[in-house]
Amino acid sequence: MKKDNLHEFIKRYEENINLIYGDVHDELFKWRAMKVWRDEWFKPDTAFVSFADRFNAARKEFSLFIDNSRMHPSTGVIKLWEKEPETVERLFCEVLFADAHGDVSEVQNNMDKFLDEYENLRSKYFPSNWSFKQDRHSASVFLAMNDPDFNYVYKSSEAQTMAKYVDFGLSIGSGSSFSLPNYYRLCDEIVEALREHDSLLKTHFSRLTSDHYNDQSLHLLAFDLMYCCRTYNFYNVVTLPAAVKAKRKRVVAESVSPEEAKRQEEERLAKIADIEQEIYELERDCDNCSEISLIGVQVTAKPYGTGTVVAQDRNTIKVRFDGVYYHNSDFSLRKMQLISNSLCYGPDPEPNDEIEQRLTITSNGRVWLSRYRYGMGTDVHELYEKNSFSISLESAKRILRVVSDYFGKEYEPYYVTDVGYWNLLLTDTNGQIHKIFGSLSYNSELGLGGLSEFIRSELRINDLLIFDGKG
Repeated sequence: MKKDNLHEFIKRYEENINLIYGDVHDELFKWRAMKVWRDEWFKPDTAFVSFADRFNAARKEFSLFIDNSRMHPSTGVIKLWEKEPETVERLFCEVLFADAHGDVSEVQNNMDKFLDEYENLRSKYFPSNWSFKQDRHSASVFLAMNDPDFNYVYKSSEAQTMAKYVDFGLSIGSGSSFSLPNYYRLCDEIVEALREHDSLLKTHFSRLTSDHYNDQSLHLLAFDLMYCCRTYNFYNVVTLPAAVKAKRKRVVAESVSPEEAKRQEEERLAKIADIEQEIYELERDCDNCSEISLIGVQVTAKPYGTGTVVAQDRNTIKVRFDGVYYHNSDFSLRKMQLISNSLCYGPDPEPNDEIEQRLTITSNGRVWLSRYRYGMGTDVHELYEKNSFSISLESAKRILRVVSDYFGKEYEPYYVTDVGYWNLLLTDTNGQIHKIFGSLSYNSELGLGGLSEFIRSELRINDLLIFDGKG
């Protein structure tokens, strides 16, 4: 193992720690997520009515740890629990979290059994909704949350890339050849190296507050190192090892000779090295380039119309759109109508993937919720579920009052690229309609994440997209 390379990556992590832990990227959310999970998950049985309530409270700060705009495995847990509550609870408590007595191979057996049985359950009730699927990454996050001093978070691309650049001598594998014990050995090596960097550890722990899990085992930091090295391209400081150690196992097609397989592998690695060198040179040249200002530029977005850029910060711009009403006084609401659409740039969703929700709440306690699938990919999506129900007048008034208080002040929406959008119509008690738009994205400065969680809690529907798309 090339430990010099590993120490170089740790130095890059330390050099960029302000970027990594700053408000823009906020990778410390992983430590907050672990703190909340452990605080809630290990509360006494009397603290929660059901497994679902405990799970929802524990996953509250997960953010992008597991779910994203396309995959919603943690939401799938609740959906499947609604179908077979005892089975889902057993899969977590008696299978995935079963005592492995310190045997990593047994942890992998428990993980594989959990994934197999969970997938059978998903196929039974949601055969077309792949967004609810669990994988080794999501299972490893749950395992790490449950026992962070023993387990590590696993993500295939991050693990394989790190193993390649440090010339790790064992095969982590994939699919049926995956080896969790070998991955844990790689992580143990990383932890050992991290403990040699006192200044990094001092800075790291100084950034943790009472809201963060104090991970003295450094297991979460080991994963974050792998994640950040790949995400922020810290690998460009070293040259990719040209040869692969002989003890690393290879799967070679029968029709390819060992000599030809070796030649093809060397050619592949050489191409990767060339591309990485090109990227490095481009990034180096970028240092001489000034940022292009978009302030004052007119932009057009389908959901919002035409607007003008009024502020920018890295990949986020603030746009004032024509037709958006900005308020600067209090007003009381009679009704709110919200359209939340998660469709964003990238591969098309599956036809049965839910991509839009339409929610209406009135002051007399009536609620309407419609859900739309992607369907055939046209502008008109497929309505597949429509519900109406009543909530208490007190709950309806609370929701409308909080929404009124938030949007009653001047509000300028953030337009974030490559995410969905929301459109909100507010009807006040005078009959005036106020139109407000925004991006379906969590932004701590705007506070819409808290507002979204409040509405989900009041309606007791956990998979609502609302304003932040985190349902």
